[in-house]
Amino acid sequence: MILALLSGWLLIGGVVTATPPRLTTEQVVTLTAPHEPCLVVRELGDSPEDDVTLSWGGDTCDAAVSPCSTFKIPHALIALSSGVIADQHEVIPWDGKKRWARSWNRDHDLSTAIPNSVFWFFQVTARRLGPERMQQHLDRLTYGNRDRSSGLDDFWLDGSLLITNHDQVDFLTRLARRRLPYPAPLQRRVADLLVIERGKAHVLRGKTGSGRPAPGRLRGWHVGWLERSDRSTVVYALRLEGGEGAWGPEAQRRSRALLVEGGWLPGIAEATARED
Repeated sequence: MILALLSGWLLIGGVVTATPPRLTTEQVVTLTAPHEPCLVVRELGDSPEDDVTLSWGGDTCDAAVSPCSTFKIPHALIALSSGVIADQHEVIPWDGKKRWARSWNRDHDLSTAIPNSVFWFFQVTARRLGPERMQQHLDRLTYGNRDRSSGLDDFWLDGSLLITNHDQVDFLTRLARRRLPYPAPLQRRVADLLVIERGKAHVLRGKTGSGRPAPGRLRGWHVGWLERSDRSTVVYALRLEGGEGAWGPEAQRRSRALLVEGGWLPGIAEATARED
């Protein structure tokens, strides 16, 4: 089932009904201003046939763009399943080069590289993997357009790899359900690395991404899913396009506000935004 914001209609098994969305256009625009948003939210049902997908953003949602650091989610699965790192605690030493994010300038393992979005860490794991095995895993996951041609160690950052918000939600839905083509315990390990907030009645998992698609233009992603104590799950992908401020941590703040406004998430103190 798919609900598009601009049409205001719900598609259920090919029959169109006038079921209203949880969020209005005005609410989404207000909570993401002054940026251009695309938001896709999927309420998971007991089976995929029962899922309800809602989208806001019109033409912005039709574009396939760079996933930026949200690709670190599948990248973590690939690195662990291929054995290029033994587990989430294998340390890769820092090379001593000072980078713009202070948190990057030290040794890291996967459990710290994910929340700090450590770019060089994933460059190392990509090089260890090599182009052929990386392509095999992209094909296996059917992730985005599966194109790594712009360079092995940065194709996910304003490079050749492209993905839509709907594709992001499809991928995360499979991960939340442990339906990706990897062992379920491995998928659970990666999911546990994505926890950004725990409450009495919910767990919020997510990953930011930031890019610079053109001079003077920024892109910010926040993607993830919400697990609630009633055993319901809500998957989401927010992308902001615009000028100053349209980057990953801001997308994280805005996505949380939208989940609260839509009634999916309790309105409690927000989690701290992380790097990138």
